[in-house]
Amino acid sequence: MMHQDGEEYEGEWKADSKEGRGTYTMNDGSARIDRYRAGKQVGDGVGWLADRQTAWRLLDGEPQGEISLDAARGLAEEIGLPV
Repeated sequence: MMHQDGEEYEGEWKADSKEGRGTYTMNDGSARIDRYRAGKQVGDGVGWLADRQTAWRLLDGEPQGEISLDAARGLAEEIGLPV
């Protein structure tokens, strides 16, 4: 799904809502990998700044703090989506 502002969601859908795994890329190039239920972020996720040199852990869509790039890759693998 491409938004008018250029932000993009690529992932699973159900009944016109984000449902399952997905990657959301913002205009500035930062990105996040999350799990969704009924269009809302749930559980563990991971986000990166545009340069992919800084990452943070997400919980239910909310930042929980900066993590190492190795930990970010591990979370992405657990979710089942590439960095």
